[in-house]
Amino acid sequence: MPCKPNQFKQSLIASRKKIIDHLCEVIYQIYTANNNKIPYRTFTSIVEQYKQDFPTLKASMLSMAFCRYKKKRKRQSATIPLTNTVLDIDLQDESIPNAVFVSDEASTTTASTLSNVSELADANNRNKGGRPKGTTLLAQEQLQQCIVCAKNEITEKYKKNCC
Repeated sequence: MPCKPNQFKQSLIASRKKIIDHLCEVIYQIYTANNNKIPYRTFTSIVEQYKQDFPTLKASMLSMAFCRYKKKRKRQSATIPLTNTVLDIDLQDESIPNAVFVSDEASTTTASTLSNVSELADANNRNKGGRPKGTTLLAQEQLQQCIVCAKNEITEKYKKNCC
């Protein structure tokens, strides 16, 4: 039985994603081996290497896929894995520096370091940029009107006192 066009297209897209993910993993290994820097012409050399097998592969496509892959890896590493195993830890033990002990309803204890918690807090509270608050056109017009009204009030008081 022949494959339906829609199924063929979906399988083609899925296989392309797997190939690009594999290439991104290879690039990530190169990236980490070079102190989180990508060597010059890495993407183009990979594209040239796989040109016969994947003629639609472009360096820009691979670069964007790698950016998404890095963000995905960063999000995955930022999550704190919590296990439901009971740990026999003496809470007065000072051999565990900077540890926070959390217990849930099943009276299990899990340890996570403060540095991981602070990294997550920094990531959630970062300045996201964009337009500063109060700088819309409406706010600017209202500010200009307030300035004009203040100047008019000052001149009226000056005329009263002088004349």
